[in-house]
Amino acid sequence: PFGESQEFLNEAELQVALKEAFSIRKGIQVPCYKCLGKKFTSFAGLKFHLLTCGKSTEQCNVSIHLV
Repeated sequence: PFGESQEFLNEAELQVALKEAFSIRKGIQVPCYKCLGKKFTSFAGLKFHLLTCGKSTEQCNVSIHLV
């Protein structure tokens, strides 16, 4: 929440906080915490983006083929 600490002990704690934020405030826009370049209105959209955030196009293509 705004005004509270934005530091988390681990990735799981961060994911719980993000999921809760999206469920409490519908329509909220949350920026990607890695690149700050994109904003998301759903937890699923942010999670999908994080799979490829910061990776090159080549790395993303390899990941797609492995799935």
